[in-house]
Amino acid sequence: MSEIIISLSIALIFLILFLLSRKLTQKRFGIVLKVVSILIFCVYFYRLFHYDQINYIEKFVGFLTPARLITINILRWLTMACLIVTILTPFLRVATLKNIVALILPIVVVLDVVFYRLFILSILGPKGFSLLNAVSITFAVELALMGGVSFYYLYEKIKAKEFENFKPQIKYLLICFPLIMLMVFPENILINFFGEAGVTAQNFEFGHRVYVYISILSPILITFFARNKGENVRWAILCLFALSGFTQYFYTFTFNTGVTGLPFHLCNTAILLIFVSYLFRSKPFFYFNYLVNVVGSLFAILLPNCATDIISVNTLQFWFNHWYAFFVPILGVSLNIFKRPTFKFVRWAIYIFSAYLVFAAVLNAWLANFNPDVDYFFLNKNFIVGKFPFLFNIKQNFVLSFNVSNLVFNIYWLYDLIIYFAYILMIFLTWIVYVYIYKVTDHYANVIELRRIDVLEIQKLKKEMQGRVLSEPLKKGADVIEIKNFSKKYGGSKDFAVRDFSLNVKPGEVFGFLGHNGSGKSTTIKSLIGVQSITDGQILICGYDIARQPLQAKQNIGYVSDNHAVYEHLTGREYVNYVANLYGISQAERDEKIKKYVDMFNLTDAFDREIKGYSHGMKQKIMVISSLVHNPKVWVLDEPLTGLDPVSSYQIKECMKEHAKKGNVVFFSSHVIEVVEKVCDKIAIIKKGELQGVYKLKELKEKGQSLEKLYMSFSGEKEIRGRKRKEARCSKD
Repeated sequence: MSEIIISLSIALIFLILFLLSRKLTQKRFGIVLKVVSILIFCVYFYRLFHYDQINYIEKFVGFLTPARLITINILRWLTMACLIVTILTPFLRVATLKNIVALILPIVVVLDVVFYRLFILSILGPKGFSLLNAVSITFAVELALMGGVSFYYLYEKIKAKEFENFKPQIKYLLICFPLIMLMVFPENILINFFGEAGVTAQNFEFGHRVYVYISILSPILITFFARNKGENVRWAILCLFALSGFTQYFYTFTFNTGVTGLPFHLCNTAILLIFVSYLFRSKPFFYFNYLVNVVGSLFAILLPNCATDIISVNTLQFWFNHWYAFFVPILGVSLNIFKRPTFKFVRWAIYIFSAYLVFAAVLNAWLANFNPDVDYFFLNKNFIVGKFPFLFNIKQNFVLSFNVSNLVFNIYWLYDLIIYFAYILMIFLTWIVYVYIYKVTDHYANVIELRRIDVLEIQKLKKEMQGRVLSEPLKKGADVIEIKNFSKKYGGSKDFAVRDFSLNVKPGEVFGFLGHNGSGKSTTIKSLIGVQSITDGQILICGYDIARQPLQAKQNIGYVSDNHAVYEHLTGREYVNYVANLYGISQAERDEKIKKYVDMFNLTDAFDREIKGYSHGMKQKIMVISSLVHNPKVWVLDEPLTGLDPVSSYQIKECMKEHAKKGNVVFFSSHVIEVVEKVCDKIAIIKKGELQGVYKLKELKEKGQSLEKLYMSFSGEKEIRGRKRKEARCSKD
C-alpha cells in the first residue's frame, strides 16, 4: 500500500509541475523548481536527525542476506548522489546535472519505491520497523518530490527531442555521475562489504599514506581536468563538493550528547562554512577557511589520532571531514571562482577567527558546567599543553573567573591570547606560502602553455609546409624581410605598442627605420630578431617564420643592440669566437673575418684585452664584428652610431654599405637624418605604432623633397612650430 501511495504522490507532483510550467513564465517556474529543491533538502535534513545512521546496517546484519546487503548499500549510495544533484540543478545552469536528474534519477526512484520496505527495515530494524514513523514518512515525501521533479525533467527532454543527439550526453553522464558518487562515498560501505581490514591509520604507514596521497592529489587532479571548463561548470563542481561534504558530515553526526556535542570545533565549523561560502558566495567565510582551516586540516591528515581500523566509520569520518576542509577551499582559488587572497581578505579571515575564538572560549566556559570534557578548539583540555608543556603554568595561573546564575565561568585569558596570536601568525605565514606557491604554479603553467602553443604551431606549420622538411623556408622566393600585419601588445596593456605593421625589404637594400622615441621602433626590431613574442601577424626572415622557425631564421640575422650588452670579463677575441661558435662558423672562416674587421677598426692592440676596459666606441665595434662573423643575410642595427666619434661612425657606415652590396639587407634605426640620407636606399617612418609610409631616397631627391621635412611632418614638429609662430605673432599684436 505504501509503495502505491508513493507512486501516486510522484504522479501528482509531476502533474502539478506540468500544469505550473504551462501557466507560469520560465523565470517564475524556475523559482518553483528552486523552492521544491529547498523543500527536498529540508525534508532530508529533518529525516537525518531522527535515527542513528552510523552503523545502521551493522546493527541488523543478522537478518540481511548478502544480496540484500549489497542492494541496500548501493541503492542508498545512488540515492544520495541523485539527491545532491536534484537539490542543486535548479540553481546551476549545467546541462549534465539536468541529464542526471532526467535520465538516472527516475531509475533510482523506481528502485527506491520497489525496495522501500527493505530500505526502512534496514534503517529501523525488525523491532522498530514501522511505515508511519518520522523516518518512513519523510523518506516517502522525499521520494515523491524527487520522483516528480525527475519525471518532469525527463518529459521536457523527450518533448525537446534531445534524444536525437544522445551520444555526447551519455559520454558526459558516464564520466560525471561516477565522480559525483565518489563525492558522497558512504563511510560505512567498505566495512559493511568487507569487514575490518586489520590495519590502522595511526602511524605514517601504508594505510595512512593512502589517505595522504588521496588528499594531496585530489585538488591537483580536479584542477587539471576542470580548469578549462566554463565558469558554470567550475562553480557546479564546487557546489557539489560543498553540499556533499555537508551531507557526509551530518550523515554521521549526532546530537545525542546534547549541547556539549554541538558542531563548533574548528574542523567541524569548516564543513559548515564551506557550505555557506560556496552556496551563498560568501567571501569572508571562504577566506577564513582558505587561510585557517586548510593548514589545520592538512596537519590533522598528516598526523591523525585515529587508532581504529583503517576502513571503520570513525576513521573514514575523521578523514572525510578533514579531506573536505583541506582541498575544497583550495579548489575555490585554483578553479578561479574566488580571487587569490590579498591583505584585505587576510583581514577578513582574522576578523572571523577573532569572533570564533571569543565564541569558543565563552562556550567552553559555559558548557564546562555540564560536562568537564567539553573542549571546543582545544581551549579547555590539555591537548595543546601536552604538545607545548611550557603553556601549562600559563594556563593554570592566568584564569578569569566569574559567576552568572549559579554557573561558574573560567576563561584562560592569557593562554587563549597566546593561541590567538599563534594562529594570527599562522594566517600570515599561510598567506606567504600561498603567494610563493602562486609564483611557482604560474611559472610552470606558463611553461606548459608555451609548450602547448609550440606544439599547435608546429602542427600548423607542418600543414602549411605541405609535406616539406621543417628546416626549409616556409615561403620560397620571399623577400629577405617580410613583415605581415605585425601587432604587439605588452602584458595586460589595453593599447598596442605596434599595430598592423607590414613591410617588405629586398636584397641589397640599406633600409632606414625612423620614428621618435616611443613610436614602436625598438618593439618592431625586437620582434624582428626574435627576442620577444608576436601578439599577431607574421615576420619572415629569408622565408623562415621567426616565431615558428626561430633557429633557422636567427641563423640569417646579425644584431647590434643600442646598449652594447657584451660579456665584459671576456676579451674581444674570446667574445667574437664565442658568438662564432654559436653559429657554427669554421675556424678558417672566422679567422678571416676577425682579421678583416680588427684591422678595419684598429682594434689590434685591444683585441686580446678584457672588454670591461674598452671605451663605448670600442665595445660597439666588438658588437659589429660579432654580428658580422657569420655573414648574415639580415644585419639589424638599433641606433648603432649613438655616442660614437666621427671615425668610428664612418667605419660602421662603410661596413653597412659593403654588406648591402653583397646582396644582403641592412636594416637600422636612427635619429640622425643626415646619416640616413647618405647611407639608405629606402626608409620607413613609424608613428604611434603604425607605419606612416615607405619612401625611396632617390625619388625624394628627384622631387627636391627634404627627408628632414618629411620626417617632421609625421613626428608632429611641423604643427608645433606653426603653433609657436602663431603665438609669437599674437603676442606682438
